[in-house]
Amino acid sequence: MASTDTFLTVVKSTNAYVSEFVGSTSDPCFTKGLIESSPTIYKTGNSFFFDYSYTNNIADLKFTKRFFGSLTGGNTFTLSGGTYYIQSTGQQLSFAGTYMLKGVTGLYNQYVNLYGVTYSTSLTDGVYDSTNFSTVPSYSAITGLTAQYFNSKINNTDPYNIEFLGIYGNDYGYDEYLEVQGASANSLRYKINSSLKLNDGSQIVYLNNTNTISNENLYFVPVTVNLYMRGVPDLFTLGQNKNINGLLKIIDSQGNTTKILSNQNVYQRYCRSIVDTTKYYDWFGTYKSSNFKNIYNPYAWDGLSITINNYSLVKIGIGLSTVSQLSNQNTIVSSTNTNVLIVDDVQTNYVSYLSTKVISNPSLKIDLSDASLYGATIEPFLDANCSIPLANYYFLNGVPGFDGASFIYLKQLNAPSTIYLKFKRENEMVLQIVI
Repeated sequence: MASTDTFLTVVKSTNAYVSEFVGSTSDPCFTKGLIESSPTIYKTGNSFFFDYSYTNNIADLKFTKRFFGSLTGGNTFTLSGGTYYIQSTGQQLSFAGTYMLKGVTGLYNQYVNLYGVTYSTSLTDGVYDSTNFSTVPSYSAITGLTAQYFNSKINNTDPYNIEFLGIYGNDYGYDEYLEVQGASANSLRYKINSSLKLNDGSQIVYLNNTNTISNENLYFVPVTVNLYMRGVPDLFTLGQNKNINGLLKIIDSQGNTTKILSNQNVYQRYCRSIVDTTKYYDWFGTYKSSNFKNIYNPYAWDGLSITINNYSLVKIGIGLSTVSQLSNQNTIVSSTNTNVLIVDDVQTNYVSYLSTKVISNPSLKIDLSDASLYGATIEPFLDANCSIPLANYYFLNGVPGFDGASFIYLKQLNAPSTIYLKFKRENEMVLQIVI
């Protein structure tokens, strides 16, 4: 790294109003750790395989990494909740009981191999799908492990919570630091190990033991929580909004997706990329969309590398609207400015990609990165009145007006040939697309 790449930079900040520093104490992960996803479970005999790979909740994966990663083979733990509903019969089964860890695999320990010690005899061999759990399995264990941490006890919507910061830390191989402005006994920048959500609504940041933390009550004391990373961002990054989060896709030299990081802004993308020059870091400003189910399974993202057959750049421009009216037998002409759509430098509300070539399953990419689209919302529909949403065959990537934003449409055999994109900023505009 160049010398400036070792400097610490504030990449993101949030506020806390009821918080505390907690010195070395029992790790709350094992008594109050929160998990909100259910696994798919495979049972054979007294062996169980829990599969969390299809969750789209990164906080849950951070829990599985810490909880199961801190246990060793032969350790036991308690499972509570875990009520499973069989729709065809109305039967309810319980996975509550005591289990023994056999082993874990996966970046987040999302694959867990277990032995059942005490559990319901009603559980038969087979597959139990994650979608059929009426209560989520939760876990607790007696370990004797300790930790020191910063605890934000009240967490509101973004950006006023710890999860918004997108912390990964030393446990994931990243050099990140926490500073709490307003604290007195703990006023340094502390190396971060990881973060976690607790079942009482708290969100905690685990702090490395390179510095000793003192107990400090910051209840009803407004503080600013800063996240630091190494590197001085370039001019392009410095001009970006720190509060726009997205997904960070990390790709190796062979083109394989190795990791997906959540709640990352472009500052975090820059700082991560300069310390790992062997990989490519691709940032997607993210809508909260069902298109991103299973986003933390890297294999799901490899399939997004597709060949684009048709491409257009869309902008919002200013058009002149002329209105004529009769007043006292005189014609008065007035003009007003209004937003219009510009596709490939042509003002239009219609674009066609019909071709004489025979192309199997053609694809279309609409580039939405032009700055004129900043602040716009974009939605696809099946009808000109924009009353029937397009449910399949597309991806909306990024934040309009920022690099990487796009609409990708996959014209498969059963996909409609005509769709409509509604652009909404100061006014609504509809683009008819024929492919």
